[in-house]
Amino acid sequence: MAMNKKTKKDNKVKEIEESSVLVKPISRFGGLDNIHLAMLILITILIATLLLVSYSSPIAYNQTAKNNTQHCPYYVNSSCITPTHNSSEVLMAASTLLASYTYLNSSLSILPFYTNISKAKVSFIPLQDAWYVSVPSSPPPNNATFYINMVISDKNLSAITPFIEMTRPSTNNRNYVVSDGVIQIYGKSSCASSNKTEMYWFMDPYSPGAISSLNKMIELENYFGSSLNLTPEMMFSPQYSGTVASVHGNNNTRALGSYIYCASKEPQFPNFVSALESAYSGSYLSPNTLYLLARSSGMNMTSLSSCLSSSYSAINAQNYFSNYENIVSSVAVVTDCQYLAIPQTAMQSVCYANSSLCAK
Repeated sequence: MAMNKKTKKDNKVKEIEESSVLVKPISRFGGLDNIHLAMLILITILIATLLLVSYSSPIAYNQTAKNNTQHCPYYVNSSCITPTHNSSEVLMAASTLLASYTYLNSSLSILPFYTNISKAKVSFIPLQDAWYVSVPSSPPPNNATFYINMVISDKNLSAITPFIEMTRPSTNNRNYVVSDGVIQIYGKSSCASSNKTEMYWFMDPYSPGAISSLNKMIELENYFGSSLNLTPEMMFSPQYSGTVASVHGNNNTRALGSYIYCASKEPQFPNFVSALESAYSGSYLSPNTLYLLARSSGMNMTSLSSCLSSSYSAINAQNYFSNYENIVSSVAVVTDCQYLAIPQTAMQSVCYANSSLCAK
């Protein structure tokens, strides 16, 4: 009896074991066994690896066309043209040309002081390998704007063809226009040694417009007050004072400059300028006439005479100073020892040299 009971139990266990082999329950992997699951993971890794390699590898293509499109500024007959110089360098060459007109003995000498270099337009001409520059200018008397145009070679920026004259002014100066009415004197720097802005009023007293320009000088002194140290500087050019001196002698001719220089140190200087302007007609003024004009202006004749007696060396020094600053035409205004202007643009030169004075 005991043996039969054990047999039944063993048979039941055997039946259960055989059933578990034939019918396997669905697991959390969807019924996949370990081998198939490992193969699926391996395939997935291979696909991911291929994708990674394909996206990270550089794409081989012809970069010449793309580089030409991005970096070639101009095309001429399918050829890439790249300028040797840039627009800033070209504009500096144009500014230098404009400044050189101040040394011409003609009405063009005032042209640089009425050009607005900040509004100049610069364009490259690939077919000519040259630059086209157009600078607006508004000279007196009507201040109507016209354009100074020029073509500048890209290979040689000194090869300039201006359209206001067929030839470039003959000069070795390297000055250049920096602002409306202001020229930077090449090689000169600031002479500021105090809180005052220095201004030198270079003039040949017998040159056209010199005497009348003194009113502009007084106007600037009144406007800027003690912030501006303004000094009249006498120079003697051959075509003006030189012509007078050939008739009346050097000492008599220089008397006009000496009186202007010494009178400028006196409070009554505006009165003297007014009297001088009314008496001057563009011709020679004798020392005696100048003495009478000074006395009628209410000047202190004692201090004036003292200055006149020692003015000869001072006037000579001023004449040398004009040569140092390379001043060849009258009237010329130099601000802060480095900025050249004319009486009509002297205000702009002060503002350019010291913008804080013009903030008001």
